[in-house]
Amino acid sequence: LNTVSAVADRLFAAAAWQDVLPEMLQRLGQAAQASRAYVIQALPKQPGETQFRQVGEWVSSGTSTGMDLDHPGLDAIRAPVFQRWESVLSAGQILQGEASSFPENEQPYLESFLIRSIIVVPIHVNGVWWGFIGLDDCQAARLWLPAEEDALKVAANLLSAAVQREQANVQLQRAFESEHEERRAAQVLRE
Repeated sequence: LNTVSAVADRLFAAAAWQDVLPEMLQRLGQAAQASRAYVIQALPKQPGETQFRQVGEWVSSGTSTGMDLDHPGLDAIRAPVFQRWESVLSAGQILQGEASSFPENEQPYLESFLIRSIIVVPIHVNGVWWGFIGLDDCQAARLWLPAEEDALKVAANLLSAAVQREQANVQLQRAFESEHEERRAAQVLRE
């Protein structure tokens, strides 16, 4: 929690949350002694079909590989894995545990990233599931401590607030530009 607190001020002072995300993930990963820390955004294409995009990742020096969600070999197992994950995460629940305790159809996905233990916390923005933040341990199967779970929950809430702020700023900018255009058009009509 001290790690998340240290990043929180920088997160809200930054012009874009993406600028602080690498530091946040590194600090979370190091504090939890994880192999990887990452944020994945869910991009709904149509009902029942979601595409995922990694927006940030930190990989420890002892981990041989990062995650590559675009790896062609994952296509065959991605859909069934993420259907359950989408259902669980969009309901606000956390996924965590040793890879061997996950459903059998999900284990090849976890193995493809050398994951022995994982914890994934949903991120909701304006009440809608936006994505998730996760930690992996590729060295040992372990249970995640309550403090690690709490830190990820706080990090997810901070990211949610930062994304909401960014969306509000974009809407405000659009409204300002629209009002400016209307005033300009009115001026042209008067002239």
